[in-house]
Amino acid sequence: MKSSLNRSAKSNLLFTCVVALCVLAIVAFPFIANLYVNRGVTPSVDAEVTSFKGVNMDSGREYHLKGDWEFFPKQFIVTGKASNPAVSSIVSVPHSIYYSLHNEPSLYDYGYASYRLVVRDISAQQPVCFYIPNFSGAYKIFIDKILVTTSGTVSKGSDDTVSSQRRMALPVSVSDGIHEIVIEASSDKSSGLTMSPVIRNYNRAENGQYLSVGFRYAFVGIVLFCGIFLLIMKLFASQESYSLWGVALCTFLAYRMMISNEGYIVTQALFFGLSYEYVSLLIIAATFIIKLVSLIYITRVLPVKVSPAAVISFAVMFITAILTALFFERSFYDPYYATILHIVSLTLDLYLIEKICRCVMNKTRNAIAFLVAYSLVTVGLSVDFLYTNGLIQTPVSMFMPLTLLAFAIIIVLVHAMENALLQKEALNAAKLETELADANMSIMLSQIQPHFLYNALNTIKYLVRRDTEMAEKAIVEFSLYLRGNMDSLTQKKPIPFRTELSHIRHYCEIEKMRFGKKLEIEYDIETDDFYVPTLSIQPLVENSIKHGVTKKPEGGTVTIHTYQDENNFYVNITDDGVGFDPNRPLSSERSHVGFKNIKNRLETMLGAKIEVSSVVNEGTNTLVTLPKKSNFGENDNMINY
Repeated sequence: MKSSLNRSAKSNLLFTCVVALCVLAIVAFPFIANLYVNRGVTPSVDAEVTSFKGVNMDSGREYHLKGDWEFFPKQFIVTGKASNPAVSSIVSVPHSIYYSLHNEPSLYDYGYASYRLVVRDISAQQPVCFYIPNFSGAYKIFIDKILVTTSGTVSKGSDDTVSSQRRMALPVSVSDGIHEIVIEASSDKSSGLTMSPVIRNYNRAENGQYLSVGFRYAFVGIVLFCGIFLLIMKLFASQESYSLWGVALCTFLAYRMMISNEGYIVTQALFFGLSYEYVSLLIIAATFIIKLVSLIYITRVLPVKVSPAAVISFAVMFITAILTALFFERSFYDPYYATILHIVSLTLDLYLIEKICRCVMNKTRNAIAFLVAYSLVTVGLSVDFLYTNGLIQTPVSMFMPLTLLAFAIIIVLVHAMENALLQKEALNAAKLETELADANMSIMLSQIQPHFLYNALNTIKYLVRRDTEMAEKAIVEFSLYLRGNMDSLTQKKPIPFRTELSHIRHYCEIEKMRFGKKLEIEYDIETDDFYVPTLSIQPLVENSIKHGVTKKPEGGTVTIHTYQDENNFYVNITDDGVGFDPNRPLSSERSHVGFKNIKNRLETMLGAKIEVSSVVNEGTNTLVTLPKKSNFGENDNMINY
């Protein structure tokens, strides 16, 4: 009891430490990442003009145009050819996910708007480009009223607005003078510029986008390969060791990578050009499904008990949160409500991590690997949520795919090691089975004792001279007996008792021919519809004949009786021979027929037991009890012996 309490306390401590580390990583990530925005070079503002004096644009770094921008709601000040447009307000770019709580003007309040910033002293020998990374709306960027970048379809009507992660950016040569940057954006769901616009060397920007897409889909391919590996192992290796939930999990991991950030550049066509704004629902749903499938999968690979009611409760809780948010106009698309949904999904993370921590404390194999892997998933998906909603400005879109990839690889490695262990155990079992078969063969061969062959052949020789008809019968019985012994050498599973009984009859007939009236065999067979290991009853009958009745001058009788009750089959072999003292060890002569081996085979294969009782000069009784619940035959689901 005390040990159990200590283990529970240690499990709670481990759970607390893991959660604390995850929270620390999630909270610290935005702070640390944002320290490196502009790589230590922050544009200064002088007389409402942002200066880039001393900033080397040819370095290839991203420089974020963060700060105060002029905001023009319901106006396209360039394409609308507005003259001297009135500034509605000054907004801070980027917008955080909590701006809607502080009555900041939101883009979706108006549907479309313009942002303006004046910059100077941009020094670049090579062309640069302007873009907004990971913006969920559609936008156009103008430099001195010249269109340089488009992403999606910008429109005054929300139904006509189509956002995309693909951008069409032109190389721009800029001088050291003053330049006006205008962004025209339209969105039905985005609160505003959650990511700050970026200026970067054109070649580096284009190459960076191609590399990001390439790496992301390389990760997708690896994760899908992991799923295929698990499916192949499920089908061909060990069906008990692999769960199709692992295949489903890898599928959803790949799906989550493909629909978010630069992944949607490729998959937008597969979704019939669906605007990226509407993908937010799919992203949040995919995140929750990954966690729910992970919960079910972990219960298949670790001794984690989770009731179906718990799984259903999490699903209902999440669906209720979505429906509650959708009840309010546009509220689901507000980052504040998206945050609530993400927090709801985090409760599932806590539940699953706590379960895995218990397995770690119970020293369950592979539990530590799954704890590390799922903690990475929790941190990766949370960091991606913060990045998507503008709390992280540094480009970390590849962090989430890396953590999901690590999760999939750890799963495959664990299963690969488990499969290798199973293969090793199978080889060891096969080796033991071979050794056991060899030993069994030797024991079976020992049943055909040279002296028995000699005596049987001498009997046949004697009968040939005295009674040819009896000699012919003896030869037939002897050949059938030898054939039964040879067939038993290849038999690994239990055989019907009637087959064993036939072999016993052949043996007994030969012995009766040898001993004549000194040996009587009686058969009282009430049932023969059960199974016994091959050559397991015949040696017991042989013991009664050789060491019982034939040792008695006047001979005696051996009786073979079978019967059954509700739970067991019984084989009872009795003789009225010389008997023996049960308290004295068997002589080598008596034990050479392999009584101990027979006993072990009956116990191992069928859970049977042998009881021997004997009285000196009165006889011996051998009772074999075979439980019905474990009595299987050659064509039944029986483990090979």
